[in-house]
Amino acid sequence: MLLAFTFSEVNADLSGPAGQPAKFVGSTSCIQCHQDEYGDWQQSDHYKAMQPANKDTVLGDFNDVTLSFHGIDTRLFRQGSEFKVSTTGVDGKPGLFTIQYTFGHYP
Repeated sequence: MLLAFTFSEVNADLSGPAGQPAKFVGSTSCIQCHQDEYGDWQQSDHYKAMQPANKDTVLGDFNDVTLSFHGIDTRLFRQGSEFKVSTTGVDGKPGLFTIQYTFGHYP
């Protein structure tokens, strides 16, 4: 099946109840009416493709490991339950970054 529509048709009405602006309500708002679909989705590669970073989703070695690549040292470590990266930022200055999400899942 091929669906064709214009941008203006897609954005024709983005208002919520009582004319309020629409807002993101999150996936859990779907459960009440779509329990089976929600359960299936949670087992899908799509759902698992982006997950909050935690001990179950971060597969890299964050046991205070330092890597060197093109003259840049990068340290991977944990601080409490957070996964941290200390490296040179895009601006060329040292920075400390917190891993918030993991991306990628089989396949």
